[in-house]
Amino acid sequence: MRYSKVSRIQFVFFLAVLAALGWAVSTTVAAQPDLSGTWVLDKEKSDDPIAKIREAGGEPPPNPGFLAPEQLVIHQSGDKIEVEIGERKMSYVTDGQPRDREVGGGFTVQVTAKWEGEQLRVSATSGSMKFETTYQLTGAEQLTVTRRMENPDFLSKPVEVRTVYRKRQ
Repeated sequence: MRYSKVSRIQFVFFLAVLAALGWAVSTTVAAQPDLSGTWVLDKEKSDDPIAKIREAGGEPPPNPGFLAPEQLVIHQSGDKIEVEIGERKMSYVTDGQPRDREVGGGFTVQVTAKWEGEQLRVSATSGSMKFETTYQLTGAEQLTVTRRMENPDFLSKPVEVRTVYRKRQ
């Protein structure tokens, strides 16, 4: 498929924003795991995002680093979460209620965060683009983040990328 330069730039920008939005966490306080901490990417245990995008028939963006940040810092208190990725800080309420977020470039994204058992699920949608991120503690000091992207305008099938993080001591 051929896309205009503007469409490709908008798509790359949208994925970057959704990836950043996807780093949300929490919905009820009681039995939910505490994801707080500084998490560092374990590249050896993580998927290659470029390969995954190509498998789905897409063309990787020029800088796919946003798909797997080297580090994330999560602050969790009750049903509120603050996620830091570099200089960017995002706050979420994980009550399962959809919230519209203006993300720049004329895009508005509807974001919902909620717990499903011990797994946090964050969904973001805008038009035909859908982005879903799950967070789950998968071992002592290990956080697995799985992102699933769907966009029939740019991908022949959904892309799923799994990244593993180790808690910094």
